Amino acid sequence: MSALDQEYKFRLFMRMIEGAISLGKAAAWVVGIWIAGHYIYQAITVLAGKQTDASFVVNFLLKAQADRWVAFIVAGSGVAYGLNERRLKRRDIERLAKHTSELEKRIDPSRSSSNLLPDGRTRREDKL
Repeated sequence: MSALDQEYKFRLFMRMIEGAISLGKAAAWVVGIWIAGHYIYQAITVLAGKQTDASFVVNFLLKAQADRWVAFIVAGSGVAYGLNERRLKRRDIERLAKHTSELEKRIDPSRSSSNLLPDGRTRREDKL
């Protein structure tokens, strides 16, 4: 048996193992979703037609105008996310600008600066 035949058989065997693993993962997802659906179905059928504490909570939230609070929370989260992304962007610009500036100085030592701040923002004096 040649080395090529052995390598072909080995690759075929490995593909079979990878296929079995992929099939196992897919089966695990299907079984997990089925089990979760089964428990949700049982919980709903037990509570069907009965007034529970959940209905009191829903009524309280509706009376307290929770939709407005949810809107404020979502808006605040969006603002916080945007501010964090801006901070991360400025930090990356500062990190990358140092490297770029160093390479430009190697090529042309007499190169002048753009007078931007290290994080890429325009100086306050230049905005006037």
